Amino acid sequence: MAVVEILLPGYPLRTARDSMGYASSTLVTTDGGAKVLVDCAGYSDRTQFFEALALKKLAPEAIDVLVLTHLHFDHCINARFFTRARVLVSQAEYEFAARAVRQEPYGDPYVIDDPEGMLGRLHTELVASETAIAPDLRLLFTPGHTPGAMSVLADTAAGRVAMASDSAKSVSELITRQVYPSAACDPVAAARSIERLLASADFIIPGHDRRVRVVGGRPCLEDVRDRPALTLHIY
Repeated sequence: MAVVEILLPGYPLRTARDSMGYASSTLVTTDGGAKVLVDCAGYSDRTQFFEALALKKLAPEAIDVLVLTHLHFDHCINARFFTRARVLVSQAEYEFAARAVRQEPYGDPYVIDDPEGMLGRLHTELVASETAIAPDLRLLFTPGHTPGAMSVLADTAAGRVAMASDSAKSVSELITRQVYPSAACDPVAAARSIERLLASADFIIPGHDRRVRVVGGRPCLEDVRDRPALTLHIY
């Protein structure tokens, strides 16, 4: 069974200028001992992110697989430090990001400026179909927020954990089963992805909010006030 640890919990933030937030980053240790990182934070989280890895006595070179759920900067900008890892990105997401940065005037303003340059220097693998990373860990296509968004499903001793990233950014999206239209390139597909996550997992880790337990296909909030703020060992 895999072990899932939240390195950085996600936090939502909404202002008059738009919504933004601190993205979650999660470490999975597979039954075979592989270290798999799901997303790698943004610029403003860089110091805390690497401090959280160091608390686990891990350097970037110790990560075997880095899953980039999508190519928005707050989830992937630190990928350049993981020069030894297999870096998994969906084919659809890569193609979307490559188009977005060429669109006028700005395309998707959250997409990293040079996806080809960043990913071309890494051991990047473009994923065209849902696949297993390990017997207890697999990729799930959950488009809507972006065309190629992925989630990661881990089988743990406590149940199945979905690292949803921005396919379910917040607790409110899981409760309402829909996203703000401005937060998705395809709101209908995003709603379907949320339904799939709720049907697939016992726990969901959103991209910008606290974890949620799923009971009977419905999200149930948990009391997290006593949990450490920086790194959470949960399964």
